[in-house]
Amino acid sequence: MKKEPFVTNEQLQEIVKQFPTPFHLYDEKGIRENAQAVRDAFSWNPGFREYFAVKAEPNPFIIKILQEYGCGCDCSSLTELMLSDALGIRG
Repeated sequence: MKKEPFVTNEQLQEIVKQFPTPFHLYDEKGIRENAQAVRDAFSWNPGFREYFAVKAEPNPFIIKILQEYGCGCDCSSLTELMLSDALGIRG
C-alpha cells in the first residue's frame, strides 16, 4: 500500500496562511475509507463490532464519523466515558 499525502505542499502553505499553528489537519476521506474497510473485512461476522480507543484520538468529530460506520467507544477513563456519552455512544 502506497501512502500519499492528502494535501499538496501548496495547499498546506495556503492553509497555514489562514490558520495559526499549531493545528491538526485530518483526512476525513481517508478515515471514512479505513472505517469502511474494517467494516467490510469483518462483514462475514454479523456479531462483530469495532471499538475505537477514545484515548487515541478524543476528537468528537472523528468519533462521530466512526460511529457512522458502526464503531463503539473503548473508554479507559471517566472523561472518555463522559465524552462518549455526550456523543450518544453507549453500551
